[in-house]
Amino acid sequence: MNNLKEFYYPENIAEAQKLLRDESVKKAIIAGGTSVALLNTGSVEGMVDITRMGLNYIKQDGGFVKIGATAVVEELARSPITKNLANGILAKASSEIASRPLRNMITMGGNIVQLRIWSDLPVVLLALDGQIKVQGDEERTIPADDFFREQPLKTLAHFDIVKEVVLPKTPETSGAEFIKLSKTKGDYAIMSLACYLEFEEKTCTLARIALSSVTPLPRRCKKAEKVLEGKQLTPELIAEAAAVTREKTKTISNIWGSAEYKSVVLENLVKKSLLSCADKAGIQI
Repeated sequence: MNNLKEFYYPENIAEAQKLLRDESVKKAIIAGGTSVALLNTGSVEGMVDITRMGLNYIKQDGGFVKIGATAVVEELARSPITKNLANGILAKASSEIASRPLRNMITMGGNIVQLRIWSDLPVVLLALDGQIKVQGDEERTIPADDFFREQPLKTLAHFDIVKEVVLPKTPETSGAEFIKLSKTKGDYAIMSLACYLEFEEKTCTLARIALSSVTPLPRRCKKAEKVLEGKQLTPELIAEAAAVTREKTKTISNIWGSAEYKSVVLENLVKKSLLSCADKAGIQI
């Protein structure tokens, strides 16, 4: 950041967008700053700090949980609201990110916009059918499935601001699980996954299986989800869904593990996660 000359503290979204639209000075958005530190920002001359715009909140609103873009992950890990949402899947994922000092800086918005292969929160948003509110020329709501289809920084305009993440409250007859595999607690993920199941009596009516760190972008395995939906779960059916996940996921190699290793472990962790979801929903298998 050798060329950094200006730092702005807008008090609302309109003011922030006015600054970002002014291209006389190249600017970037900053909140916690942990992701910005990894960017190639040599040409950036101005930073627009969005932490004073009232976007740091976690609240219930009717049948939804709403999380402001600048809410930090330590708050997500500790909030009674997130702990009571979908078996605490978001709180659990947040608690396993980095160290506490970094969790007090990393924001929800930063973790999903400055998307890295090791980002942990996207899989939770995919599993819970989250919606991302973005303010551009007008406000729009983007399903998580679409938001993560490509790198968000490539699809968002330079003046777009992610405002909020919206997650639906889940029924009692549901179960959710987040599993992260890493060398040490708080380390970058070798893989992370989030699974969510809904039941009517003993029949699985809805399944979501979301994966990260094994593919370049976080993804749901919809073929495996279809294996489970409309059926009563058995150990054999769960094993089939896990095998389909492995078969349909083209894992990649990196410094944290080979594609072959990830593929084998993925199948086992999906099986473990689905069994946990069923147990949390009160379904005996």
